[in-house]
Amino acid sequence: MGKHKKSHKKGSHLVIPGDGDPCPRCGRPMQIREHPQITAKHRRQPFHYSRWFCCIHNDCKTSTVMPPRYAVWHCSDEKRRYLEAKFQGKGLARERENEVAEAKARGEVV
Repeated sequence: MGKHKKSHKKGSHLVIPGDGDPCPRCGRPMQIREHPQITAKHRRQPFHYSRWFCCIHNDCKTSTVMPPRYAVWHCSDEKRRYLEAKFQGKGLARERENEVAEAKARGEVV
């Protein structure tokens, strides 16, 4: 099989010095990125992220991690609650999958 190729939209972003959060897949520090400025396009969206992280290690499949704590909302409270519940549901399902995989790796019956 071929090597995982990372791709992303070429866009304007700033790389912030220092180590970001650990990568959820490989555990190594990720690169911190931010928008240089907030544009009208950002404001038209229900939300945008003020900061995000990129795993820059070639042997890791993770490319971009966008933590909810950096979400900036531009929509009604009702729409925000709907979107947050949708994202949280996906995140909880992913956490459960990880817990099951770790338990299987330890030889525990799930």
